Amino acid sequence: MNKLRLSLHFKITLTFALIISVILIGIYSDLEKRLRLQAFERIEDKLRQETALARTLIEKVPFSEFTAAQVDPVADEIGKDLGLRVTLIDMNGNVLGDSKLNQEEIKAVENHLYRPEVQQALNAGIGGS
Repeated sequence: MNKLRLSLHFKITLTFALIISVILIGIYSDLEKRLRLQAFERIEDKLRQETALARTLIEKVPFSEFTAAQVDPVADEIGKDLGLRVTLIDMNGNVLGDSKLNQEEIKAVENHLYRPEVQQALNAGIGGS
């Protein structure tokens, strides 16, 4: 009789433990998805703000002509200030400045016009990839 009680008690305890485990796993999974989405949204918002600030700065710089010699130092400065890689291109997709490349390396960079994020930016005002 005592063994039967122990066995029944064990089965009930195990059943409740399994139910609680399944519930906790479901809660964890849901919270993890929500927190990940919220983190991505915050990062995206921050990048939009930083991009707007960089755009304001770039529009105030009086370029006599858009060459890598003039634009690359601006990309370098913005990249350093924001702690990001910054690439500045003209409307034809030519890279004029990049915070991670020097002016010689910029000459060898492929045209960015047909990159998905550039096409999105041209069509919608902002793009990402």
